[in-house]
Amino acid sequence: MIYLLRNPKVMTTVREELLKVTGGSRPLSLADKQNTPYFVATLTEIQRMSSILNINIFRLADSDTEIGGHPVPKNTVVSAELSLILSDESRFPNPEKVGNDHLPIFRFFFLY
Repeated sequence: MIYLLRNPKVMTTVREELLKVTGGSRPLSLADKQNTPYFVATLTEIQRMSSILNINIFRLADSDTEIGGHPVPKNTVVSAELSLILSDESRFPNPEKVGNDHLPIFRFFFLY
């Protein structure tokens, strides 16, 4: 919620989209997901910024390999540090800012 309060333009756009879909007369439902792309993308962006889950699921290297030039022996437990990926400026310009700049990045998440 704090991200929306700090970004009134985003909050206004989300509100307008939700009112357009529901008419302000019914609760939002999962069936509305296709009709609320800005809202869904905004939620995804807020989750990115919040680092809800910093570490991804652990994996076990099934063979000797190399990651970023570093040797990884077979049976080594590996995991991605999601907070580093989700705050990477090469992927998210101004990663500390919620807004329209990042929302198109998430379009590939939404398979309708």
